[in-house]
Amino acid sequence: MPKGKKRMTIKPELNLAIDAGNGTTCIVSEQGQALVFPSVIQQVEDIRLDGRGSQGFTIHISRQNAETGDYQDRKSFAVGETANLLPGLKTRITDKSRIGSEYQLTLILAGTVKALDALIDNDATEIKASVIWWLNVPPIYYGFAGKLYDLAGCYQVEYNRRTYTLNAKIGHVYPEGAGAAAVYMLDESGHFANPQFATGRTGIVDGGYRTVDSAIFEGPVLLENSAQSLTNSISGVYHLMQQWAMQEFGEDWTEQECEAHLRNGYAVLRESKERVDLADWIDDLGSRLADLIEADIFQKQWNGLGDVDRVILAGGVSYMVAQHLKERYPAVIHLREEYPHTQNVPYELMNAEGHMRLLKAELQRQS
Repeated sequence: MPKGKKRMTIKPELNLAIDAGNGTTCIVSEQGQALVFPSVIQQVEDIRLDGRGSQGFTIHISRQNAETGDYQDRKSFAVGETANLLPGLKTRITDKSRIGSEYQLTLILAGTVKALDALIDNDATEIKASVIWWLNVPPIYYGFAGKLYDLAGCYQVEYNRRTYTLNAKIGHVYPEGAGAAAVYMLDESGHFANPQFATGRTGIVDGGYRTVDSAIFEGPVLLENSAQSLTNSISGVYHLMQQWAMQEFGEDWTEQECEAHLRNGYAVLRESKERVDLADWIDDLGSRLADLIEADIFQKQWNGLGDVDRVILAGGVSYMVAQHLKERYPAVIHLREEYPHTQNVPYELMNAEGHMRLLKAELQRQS
């Protein structure tokens, strides 16, 4: 072994639930703390930041050829550590070709080595590990989920002055929203935290800032053909905000600014620097979004709620629609505040954390 090289093999096989989104990558493992970091990627030309640059770090990836055993197709990617976009990068493209693409693979590998790096407390420079990836994909692309299973293989990744040799398997690919439902239904050990969810059908509405996703569980089992997405919901909200901002303030807000203002609940005007409260706007927009969810999911997808016994509301925009839908269906809608055991899981981690709980529930059924 060359001088200064120290090798380490991580055992046993590690389960990693990875929610690799366009904006944020979330990692939950059976060991260590959950990780959340901006998943901003741009291909670069042999630039190695070694984890020290303020604009990001660089990972170098090569995949093993199954026939020759050689590692090939070495590429370099800068992965943003801050919320600032790297030059030339568009993070909002949702082309179907990205599912199973090198972009998606790089998000997953970046999350994997960051998780492993956080777990390792020694000066080893060569790390070997076997991992099982538990992944998710937006329901709008769920028909392409099979491509993610093709990402299983052997990889070498250089990150933070270490070389990682990874043997990766795919445990399961879930639609987004399934993990959020699991956080409501299951505790950290994979047992039902709420016995009522053990029978009948539970519908999940996961309100994200780009799509509103839905799926149905029958007891603890996901009905995979039930996964669907609304794509016009949030874009319609942004369009209205843009119209109102121009009419009331003379400001031309981008979709990213609309998203930020919704998250904050207020906006700071560019010219006057006045801070304006958007509570009334959010209430109005929430009512309109609740109308869309009721019409397109409750009535059309779920046959006037005849296909489900109860509905869980989750996701970052659920606060906008929660009270509106609860008022209309008080016995059907289940809100997060009604289940204290969900409070220790941040919104962004619900899918990844839920996937880990689904894994534990599956192992219990098999034992």
